[in-house]
Amino acid sequence: MTAKRKWMIALSVGLLLLALGGLIFGLHAMENHEPILPTGENYHTGRVIVKGNGVLFVDEHNSPVVLHDASVGGNLFAGLNTGDKVQVYYEFVMESYPAQAYTDYCRLIERGTPEDIPAETQQQLASIGWLAEERTATDCTPHTPVATPQTVDDPVIGYCGNTRASLTVTGETVTFYYGDAVTLTDILINLAYDPAAVCRCEAEFTADTEMAAGTFEVNLSKAFARCDAGQAALTAEQVQALQEIVKNQTLCGYPLKAEFK
Repeated sequence: MTAKRKWMIALSVGLLLLALGGLIFGLHAMENHEPILPTGENYHTGRVIVKGNGVLFVDEHNSPVVLHDASVGGNLFAGLNTGDKVQVYYEFVMESYPAQAYTDYCRLIERGTPEDIPAETQQQLASIGWLAEERTATDCTPHTPVATPQTVDDPVIGYCGNTRASLTVTGETVTFYYGDAVTLTDILINLAYDPAAVCRCEAEFTADTEMAAGTFEVNLSKAFARCDAGQAALTAEQVQALQEIVKNQTLCGYPLKAEFK
């Protein structure tokens, strides 16, 4: 047997052993439900904090990064819960605190709980208002109209009759002007919102007005409104006024219409 032939046989055996080793490793990972993850300096592993439709990723160095969904479908983070361990891909990080990045790859590694997020990281995020304090379901009850309006001492004035506002329910949006828009604006932008009063109860509809940035969440059955600044209770008169505004608009399938008749 020539030296060249011996060398070729040895090389073939070596490649075969490498292939078998990779197969055995893969089967071991499958048997133990361990995902085989891609590698590279732009792949990062850590835990997520889910806040509304946003996701904050805490990497292995406990550095938080706000992730923006750059996937084609736009539902990259669907099904994730706070504390879940994931692998994500991003190359560039925008300088801010928390930092921000765009990603089109997110793979769930294992389920987790909020307790899996380092306490120090949670405290840092809470100090800048990004991470709200966890509240229990008992915070949702009871909800009753307040006796006196919870309004600010210096109300906003100056909006005119052609003010634009909109209501959105179950994906249907209607835009309106004049009296109803002025009344809705006057109620919602002048409430004294309390950031410590926010509960987990879902909104029945959302409202927007050109006189204020952001969206208002409203639940008339439980007599409250909330926004980024917090939550405020409504009086019975305010609830009735908002009910009349909703009745005056044409929102298909609005779930509370029967109660308003």
